[in-house]
Amino acid sequence: MLEAIKKDISKNIKKAYSVGKVDAQKIKTIVEGAVLDVLKTTKDGTADINKISKKAVLVTIEELNIAKDATSDKIEAAIEGAIEGVSKNSKDSINKIDTELLKTKYRLQEHKDLLASNLKDALDGAKEVASSFSDNVKLDIEDAITNAKLKSANILGLMQETVKQSVRTVIEEGENVEKRIAYITKEATKNALNDTRLSAQKVKEVSHSVVLEAINASKELGKDLEATTQGAIDGAKDGLLQTIEQAKNRLQEAKDNTTSFVEEDMKETIKDLEKIEDNFIEALGDLSSKTTKATKKIIDQNIKSLRETTSELKKKSLEASQIAMDRLKDKGAHFACNVKEKALEASGVVKDEVKDLSKKMLDITKAAFTGMVDGVKKAINKDEKK
Repeated sequence: MLEAIKKDISKNIKKAYSVGKVDAQKIKTIVEGAVLDVLKTTKDGTADINKISKKAVLVTIEELNIAKDATSDKIEAAIEGAIEGVSKNSKDSINKIDTELLKTKYRLQEHKDLLASNLKDALDGAKEVASSFSDNVKLDIEDAITNAKLKSANILGLMQETVKQSVRTVIEEGENVEKRIAYITKEATKNALNDTRLSAQKVKEVSHSVVLEAINASKELGKDLEATTQGAIDGAKDGLLQTIEQAKNRLQEAKDNTTSFVEEDMKETIKDLEKIEDNFIEALGDLSSKTTKATKKIIDQNIKSLRETTSELKKKSLEASQIAMDRLKDKGAHFACNVKEKALEASGVVKDEVKDLSKKMLDITKAAFTGMVDGVKKAINKDEKK
């Protein structure tokens, strides 16, 4: 493999110089092609990228030295060529997967719309049955239908308006406003998160929606804004806690009962659980930037409280995440069992890399700015000479 890449690059660079001057782009093309050809002959994941890249750059610079043409732009071209050759296969695969994901996204939305339509038809059918029975049974059927609708309000596209109208009614009645609003937003959050797999992005969207609609109801009525805001945040957080607890219990059951699972889904669950608190805080932060001074103060206090200590939300999420990690380890799944530990190990390296990259970016910026200034000076001098 390494001999093949050496032979290919050496042959093509010699050939290029034999017919005339060689520019940096030509060097890049030769290296990229050689690396790509070698990788195409290996199975995914089996190639030693480090050795391939090292050999490609080494051979190229040796050939440039022989040609007495090892300029900085050609050395950079050799490195860029090696990187492009290594990246091209993966980039092509990523683009294909991206296209498939886009198609899946639209198919998913079609199925969601179909689910909402089917659910509505089922509820309407059940409601029609109610007219066939006496008053008491009829009331029981209608009440059960209302409960079913409430649990599926998010699927039916009714969650936001349901929360808003319910909060309005509580405020107008004026009794136990904060606690009753907390209950409304807790139930709405639970119902919305239980109709699909738990994800950090879904947590952010639902939390934002639920709290925002409660605040909007209070704003429209012009009263109880502080109590509404605090109640809505408390309720959303409690709904989220209960949802995480349910997820934790399901994970534990799966672990204890040796239930089969999809490894990728478990990995994604771990990532989502570890981001839940951050996404909840982000949702509150988005609201804080768009609201009144009084509401902003309450939201910011809640954010501060979440950040200052290890919140119950964080604790519950990490407990559930650990169960999922243990499940993967038990099954011998190939997974870095603790993302945080790995991140800590790499943090020193990352900081150094960022420092180097930042310095390089500043150097480039400075050079570009100096070039612009010099260009302006030359233009001024040229005009003055005229």
